[in-house]
Amino acid sequence: MKSQMASPGFTDVFTALVAVVNTKFPEVGDLLWRRIILQLKRAYKRNYKPQLLAAVKFIAHLVNQQVFHELVALELLTLLLDKPMDDSVEVAVGFVTECGSILQDLCPRGLHAYIRLTEEDTASSSRIFVKILF
Repeated sequence: MKSQMASPGFTDVFTALVAVVNTKFPEVGDLLWRRIILQLKRAYKRNYKPQLLAAVKFIAHLVNQQVFHELVALELLTLLLDKPMDDSVEVAVGFVTECGSILQDLCPRGLHAYIRLTEEDTASSSRIFVKILF
């Protein structure tokens, strides 16, 4: 996790490694789940955007590798878009950019519900980020 935070460009490599190890040792996925969620909560409470972006990107790739369930992605979108602000919408758009394809395949209704909610409840500056998705 520290290596991923230090160099988010290699997130896809780290998640592929975790996915392979997780097939043989599922405890690794459970431990990673607990730690990444703790890290996400800390970054969200402290409003520390670089760490939040790295954690969200890691979760998105873990959803893509199906180490984490797609409902985790929808719950994360719920957290980010509960009180939509410019930063949280930007992070949510980055998250959907990373794992939107698998969400579109596995649960399209849930994804579209969040996008519609965001379009209605956000300020005009945040709508630009949402329009990037389309």
